Amino acid sequence: MSKSDKSSKNKSMSTTPAPGWPSVDETRRKVMRANPRRDTRPELLLKSLLRKHRLSVKTDAKGSGVRFRADFVFPRSRVALFVDGCFWHVCPEHWTPSKTRPNYWKEKARANRLRDRRATKAYVEAGWVVIRIWEHNMHLAPDLLSFLRPLLSHRSQSFSAVRKHRDQV
Repeated sequence: MSKSDKSSKNKSMSTTPAPGWPSVDETRRKVMRANPRRDTRPELLLKSLLRKHRLSVKTDAKGSGVRFRADFVFPRSRVALFVDGCFWHVCPEHWTPSKTRPNYWKEKARANRLRDRRATKAYVEAGWVVIRIWEHNMHLAPDLLSFLRPLLSHRSQSFSAVRKHRDQV
């Protein structure tokens, strides 16, 4: 295959729309794919703070009995913590629909909110405490820690007492 054949093949491949992304140009596709699913700036800030305060946490993990992933999971206490981005999770204070392809983005936002509700419901039904914090409220992370520490301690003690009782029976 000649060099010109390769370049024309690459050009035709780059203009072929990806499944689910009709008529989206290559630049926009690259920008969208560059958005990380995990380890976003707010998540990394909170992760650093949790580790600094020596709170044992799993990141981007599923809680036991739940098929949805949470940003932070405290398995011993059965607490799931989600950091919701203002755009992707439709913050009531900051979200505005995109001007390009508004129907697509409104549907995407609706689907994201529905998935968030299903995830919260699944965790609660499995006996977990669910905490959601908006990205724009990350300045309140120290307050979250003062709330989280006693909650984790209390729930961890409760579950260890249940486990001890179960093991004795």
